[in-house]
Amino acid sequence: MKRFILIDTLILLVCLAIGVKTAVDQPIGRHTFTLDLQSSATAISEVFYDLGEGYQAVDSVEAPIPVEAVPVSVSFELPLEGVIRSLRWDPINDGRALDVEVTKATLSYYGGLAVHELPLESVVPLHQIDGFEVSAQSMRFSVLEGNSDPHMAWSAIPAAPPPPERKFIAWWGALFGLLGGAFLILSYRMVLWYFDS
Repeated sequence: MKRFILIDTLILLVCLAIGVKTAVDQPIGRHTFTLDLQSSATAISEVFYDLGEGYQAVDSVEAPIPVEAVPVSVSFELPLEGVIRSLRWDPINDGRALDVEVTKATLSYYGGLAVHELPLESVVPLHQIDGFEVSAQSMRFSVLEGNSDPHMAWSAIPAAPPPPERKFIAWWGALFGLLGGAFLILSYRMVLWYFDS
């Protein structure tokens, strides 16, 4: 009997540890910068994020822009570490012409824990952005053929909130670990009972 109690305890402890570690190791959600837009041509678009040392190639992320009959959402994953001070968007960098209309710019922290809509009027066209027109509802611009590094920037970036508490995640992991352990104990006890009967 004592042997069974020891085995049951070991199974529960192992499952508890696995459940908590698995839950805590889960990502707590990404930061994303999303543009709702419509483009005249496909493109590989790039966003640079300033973490306090200016714009650098290592601090950038790319995403494809499709051509659709209706606006689409194009998202760029941003790092969880560091404070994002400003964002620079390079719509296209391969020298082709491009016409774009942006209807919404959104910054989401921790997978939607906090969502901020960035005002389109706060965009500053910095280099080789032609025909720039902006209102509260939309932003239109063109990039001419033969362009070289066209870009614009948002500088007033809302701060990220504190990360979500992990203690609740750990409790859920502990609960599932205990339930899994109880299932394993019941299963092996039923197997033993079957062979002993």
